[in-house]
Amino acid sequence: MATKNNTSTNFMAFYAQALQDNTSITAKQRQILAAGLELFSERGFDRTSSSDIAERAGVAEGTVYKRFKNKTELMLAVLTPLISSAFPAAANEFETQTLGVTYDSLHVFIKTVVTNRMTFMTKNFREIKILVGQLLYDQDFADELKTVFAKSINAETNAAVQDLQSRKLIVDWPMSYIVGFMVSTIFAYFAKLIINSDDAGNLKQEVDYTVTFLEKGLQPE
Repeated sequence: MATKNNTSTNFMAFYAQALQDNTSITAKQRQILAAGLELFSERGFDRTSSSDIAERAGVAEGTVYKRFKNKTELMLAVLTPLISSAFPAAANEFETQTLGVTYDSLHVFIKTVVTNRMTFMTKNFREIKILVGQLLYDQDFADELKTVFAKSINAETNAAVQDLQSRKLIVDWPMSYIVGFMVSTIFAYFAKLIINSDDAGNLKQEVDYTVTFLEKGLQPE
């Protein structure tokens, strides 16, 4: 049996690597984009100024305007490597280290997936919040994110669930219902963080409650 992984990498590490791999942009552009993501994540779009980004990036404010016409254009430039490279890399890590594993029981499967995803949400709450916010008012961006998500996770998730079904360790429901049930339940934790991050509770406790709920719902009769 492969080794299960309950941990997850910080989104910023994937983002930094995506910028480093992009040879079409200059070193200063990488600094500006990295600073933009950090500040948009920390303060939000409206409370971040071009001068703030320039100061964080260690460049003159005129350099920011020279490369990006306005803050909106900068925001889109910041999000591009996030959706095209960082998000798929994070999903791939999840696939290979967590989903590409044979599990001895339903409990171990659910506990591993829930712990990994809720830890990832906690570590990367601010960056994920930017993506969610963009989804609400940019349909093209939403469609692109859905496509990336579907490509990067469905096949591996289906294989893991089908393996459990073949051993009668999970309910014999259509795949879309099982995956949808798990995703929506886990994402409820992220919604809780958005509503009141100070009242999100202890992560271990949140994981335990979520695992118990999912295990009862997906336990075969």
